[in-house]
Amino acid sequence: MFIVFGCIWDTFVAHFLPVFIYQRSTSSSKPRDSQSSGGNSSNHIKKCLTSKKWNSKFLLFNEKSYCPEDVMMWNAIEQFKMIKSNKKRVELFRTIVKTYVILGAPLELNIARSTNGIPEIIEIYNSMNGTNLESIISISIFNEIQQVCEHNMLDSFYRFHSEFGKELEKELSIKMD
Repeated sequence: MFIVFGCIWDTFVAHFLPVFIYQRSTSSSKPRDSQSSGGNSSNHIKKCLTSKKWNSKFLLFNEKSYCPEDVMMWNAIEQFKMIKSNKKRVELFRTIVKTYVILGAPLELNIARSTNGIPEIIEIYNSMNGTNLESIISISIFNEIQQVCEHNMLDSFYRFHSEFGKELEKELSIKMD
């Protein structure tokens, strides 16, 4: 009985409570930190993700909330962008697509499949046919997906900030009104 209640409570806290808080805050007269445009919030997320310490904390926070895939994908894309070797870039491209993009992937992203560059990515992936094709893959191929990941992280970032706000403001100058 206690285990069932615990699962229900975890689901409520992880999924429904943030939505409730968001709805309450947007109905107030004071607008949230560029919530509709994503302007400052997106910059705050990027600042947090580019800090090794805070990236790790944010990933752990998202793992506890059962939603680490957007942070993990964002990190994989950053790693992909830094690779100079075309052969290694092709290998990581395959790994990223198999892990996050194709339907049924272990960490499949919650993302529209008809936009965000997905059709082009899948076309390139399918054209490889498991061969060692060393085609040149642009470092910007995942840019649209990375932006969607940042957008998907907004909710968890607000919850993360409510827990670590003072430290984020002190170390990264991230202040949310």
